[in-house]
Amino acid sequence: MGSLALKQEEALRKANDQLRQKDRIKDEYVSRVTHDIKGHLAAIQSSLYIVKSGPDNSLVEQQSEFLGRAIHRTTQLTDFVKELLNLTQMRLSGRLQMDSFSLKNAISKSLASIAAKANEKSITITSDVAESVELIIGNEFSITEMITNLLFNAVKYTPEGKNIGLEAKCGDNWVEIKISDTGIGIPANEVGHVFDEFFRASNAKKSEKDGTGLGLSIVTQIVERHGGKISVQSKEGKGTTFTVRLPTDCSGASCS
Repeated sequence: MGSLALKQEEALRKANDQLRQKDRIKDEYVSRVTHDIKGHLAAIQSSLYIVKSGPDNSLVEQQSEFLGRAIHRTTQLTDFVKELLNLTQMRLSGRLQMDSFSLKNAISKSLASIAAKANEKSITITSDVAESVELIIGNEFSITEMITNLLFNAVKYTPEGKNIGLEAKCGDNWVEIKISDTGIGIPANEVGHVFDEFFRASNAKKSEKDGTGLGLSIVTQIVERHGGKISVQSKEGKGTTFTVRLPTDCSGASCS
C-alpha cells in the first residue's frame, strides 16, 4: 500500500472516530435532557391527578374537559420521553449484561402485560410456543421489552374483535419469535422505513393519532445488541408479521 493510500486511510479513520465521538456527545446530551424532562412531567402529572381525583362538583364541565386534555397530553409526552430516553441509554450503554434465562417465561410476562389492552378491544391473542423453547443467553429485561413492544404495536393497529398470534420455535443455533396481526397493515412503499426512528406509516397516523415512532427503533436496537435479525412482512388492510431471530446456545436439551 502506497503512502498516499495510507494517509487517506488514516484520515478516514480519524473522521470516523470524530463522528462517533460527536454521536456519543449528542446521545449523552439527549439522555440528560430527557431525564430532566421526565422528572418535571412526573410532577405535573401528580398535580393533575390530585385535582382530577377531587370531588366531582369541584370543577365545572369545561374545566373538567380541559383537565382531561392536559392529563392526556402529558401522558403522551411522558411516553415519548420514556422511549427516547430508553433508546438513547441503550446506545450509550454499550454491551448488555447477558445471562441464561427462560424465554418461555419472558413471553408469558409480555402476554400478561398486554392482556388488558387486548381485552379493551376484544382482541384475541393466541400463542404457540414450542416445547423446545426454554433457556437462552441474553438480557431478560430487554428481550421481554422487545416482545411487549411488538405485541403492543400489534394491538394498537388491530381493529376491535380481530386476532393476533405469537409463535416461537427453536432451531440448531437460533430461536425465532413471530408476531402476526390482522390489523391495518403497512403501505407497500413504506414497509422499508418501519424501523427508522420517528417514522410512522401514513395509515397508522390516520388510525391512531398517538404515537412516537420510536417503539420499533427500540426493538431493532435490542435485536441487534443480541446479534439477531428482525424482518417484517405486511399487506395494507390485511395485517403485519414481525419475525425476530436470535442466536442461542442450543448445546443442551432445551433447544434440541
